[in-house]
Amino acid sequence: MKIGVGGAAYITKPEHARYAELTLNSIASAEHEIVQCWWLNSPMRAEWQQIFDRRGHTHINDENNVSRAWNRAIHHLLAEGCQYVFVPNLDIVVRSGSLDALVAAAERNPEPILWTMANWHALDELPDLPGLEQAPLHDNFVQHPHFSAFMVDARLFEQIGPFDETFKPAYNEDLDMHWRIKLAGRDAVQYEGSRFYHFGSRTICEDPALFGENVHTHSKNNDYFRAKWNFKPPTADDPFTDGMYRHPFNDPEKVGIEREFMSTW
Repeated sequence: MKIGVGGAAYITKPEHARYAELTLNSIASAEHEIVQCWWLNSPMRAEWQQIFDRRGHTHINDENNVSRAWNRAIHHLLAEGCQYVFVPNLDIVVRSGSLDALVAAAERNPEPILWTMANWHALDELPDLPGLEQAPLHDNFVQHPHFSAFMVDARLFEQIGPFDETFKPAYNEDLDMHWRIKLAGRDAVQYEGSRFYHFGSRTICEDPALFGENVHTHSKNNDYFRAKWNFKPPTADDPFTDGMYRHPFNDPEKVGIEREFMSTW
């Protein structure tokens, strides 16, 4: 089976490149063909771009928009004939065999419209990562998906639509998608037999300028989310409330408004 791997690559510091290499080196499959597609921030130093060039298709991500990079990578990889597309953050480490385990779990349980790996929080020192490799695995699904290591198939865009590219450059696009999935009566689940470790917000933490800018942009994204849905949960893991709108901007005619972005891909 052909499996897509891709998404957003934002690298402005050597530390970013180090985490990206660590992430990509940990993603492997013994059972499937992997096809990669990455949308890169501009400008990016040539030696950092080569991290992605040697692994697959690369494109420039105008506006450095995470939602747009996710949308375009998923769209491109599905068009390449991938059955599933795995979208990782580039500050994670994937446990050996976890991508194959996630695909197998999705094949056994096709009802959800989005599957994620399970984050393992106890990690020993790099580079051996024994904490992750020895983490317990359980063949079951739980609610509370996250978007640091998620996988989808063609039904996400067909039934729910793309990620809302109004969230710039990042944050809250995951909450928005999770709520839309719930409104559509579909499920998004976390598989406990497929694990990864997330270092957490390395893009921002390793770039002081971006960290400062994020204070402003994250606030704007919070405001947009509240305008669209009437309430802003802290994270995708938190229960959504009865006070949230059942239609974008409380307007039934705006259901599916996110599909307007598809014409720009």
